[in-house]
Amino acid sequence: MGVAILVDLANIHLGLKFNYLNPPPYERLAQIINDYGATQGDIRIRKVYTDWNDGRLERIARQFASAGFRAEQVTRKFRCS
Repeated sequence: MGVAILVDLANIHLGLKFNYLNPPPYERLAQIINDYGATQGDIRIRKVYTDWNDGRLERIARQFASAGFRAEQVTRKFRCS
């Protein structure tokens, strides 16, 4: 079975920021997501959605890209802080 992994980076960033004192490094998080996806089947698509106009999210998206995710532009009306 084919698996698609679609990551909403803004929501992950905000969830980690507000719920964990020391969130895991994003490179590690990308690997955890990849590992879990592999247990579900053959990973065929890896995408991370983010607003490239937000410098912090751009940096994190590049970390996901190094783990095999293709970054997709999504424009948001608010900024993560």
